[in-house]
Amino acid sequence: TVYEFYIMLSPKTGLAFADVADRTVYVYGEKATHNSGYAYMGEVTAIHKHQYNDEVWAFDAEGHWQPCVVPGCTNPHEEWFMYEDHWGGGATCQQTGICARCGEEYLGYHDFAVPDYQYVDDMKCANFCEYCDLWIDWSYHEGGVSTCQQKAVCDICHHEYGNLAACAGGKATCTQRAKCATCGEEYGELAEHELSMATCTQKAVCQTCGGEFGELAEHSFGEWIEEIPATVETTGTKAHKDCAVCNKHFDGDGNEIADLTIEKLVTPEDPENPENPENPENPENPENPESPDNSNTPNASNAPTEDKDGLGTGAIVGIAIGSVAVAGVGGFALFWFVIKKKTWADFIAIFKKK
Repeated sequence: TVYEFYIMLSPKTGLAFADVADRTVYVYGEKATHNSGYAYMGEVTAIHKHQYNDEVWAFDAEGHWQPCVVPGCTNPHEEWFMYEDHWGGGATCQQTGICARCGEEYLGYHDFAVPDYQYVDDMKCANFCEYCDLWIDWSYHEGGVSTCQQKAVCDICHHEYGNLAACAGGKATCTQRAKCATCGEEYGELAEHELSMATCTQKAVCQTCGGEFGELAEHSFGEWIEEIPATVETTGTKAHKDCAVCNKHFDGDGNEIADLTIEKLVTPEDPENPENPENPENPENPENPESPDNSNTPNASNAPTEDKDGLGTGAIVGIAIGSVAVAGVGGFALFWFVIKKKTWADFIAIFKKK
């Protein structure tokens, strides 16, 4: 009999079979080249229907199945029936056991049923077989925090991974390195000095070690103060600027001024009569220039006499008085023009003020 039907390739054995009107018709077919079944239209010649017995099992290293028990079946194992893996008997991937179904000794299988993620290397962990070192489904390590004393612990495999962290915490100064907040050891380098602001009187000072560093700063000048001239009655003040830090005084070129005082102006003596400027005609008796003191009136006994061989006494006295007058004028000129550094204009201004 010829039937038209879909032919399926068995994912287990690669042999073909077909279902026609609720009857399974087994046919010869080429083994599949892949494990997934597929269907196609075809024509085959029907043969007898295979029959099975629950007490009769065929097996191989991986499992067992029921062969056809029809007498004269030329292909009893053409297709499996009730195929299943060996089971029971305590077999594992590392130890053989006796199959509870077919009684065949077999080596068990890898067991990944219970996730057992273990450390593989510093990059990853994986799900290991319960009985051997075979692993699948690997994952990168994740989670955990490393310190300078302990590596991070993976949240998946609970194993340390990666590197130790650097020491952290603490504060370094210019005299001591920082101390790690975890291990308490010093680490890193000394810090820079924490310097105060330098001034014109004090170099920058480190707030930690107290050392002085750098150079003195420039003066901090305030506004320019104009000169206050001196008078006969009051002293004057030189033009200057003051440093707000050291309070010293400086001229326009930045030179320090030790004393700002300008001395009072001095009225000079009459160069013609320095001894008695009010009455140059009679210095001895200014009240009555016409009537000199009787004690100074010459008489016969104290009148000057002439030296027969030279100048008379009067001449000598006149020369002496003239010399004194010249010395007085010269001294005044030395004092006024050289020491006081005044001019004729300054000298004339004095008399104008009077």
